Amino acid sequence: MPKETKQKLAISATVKTTEEAKKLLDDLEVLKNEYKLNISLSVGTLLIT
Repeated sequence: MPKETKQKLAISATVKTTEEAKKLLDDLEVLKNEYKLNISLSVGTLLIT
């Protein structure tokens, strides 16, 4: 079985409305659950590992 490797990705997204922000957070929750990701959000930076 191949050894699991981990990567850190730094991405940025700009939203203009609260609806866009909610959609982004909903999409991230789906990705988190589907791919078993650790997602952290800080001011100005979203990190997915």
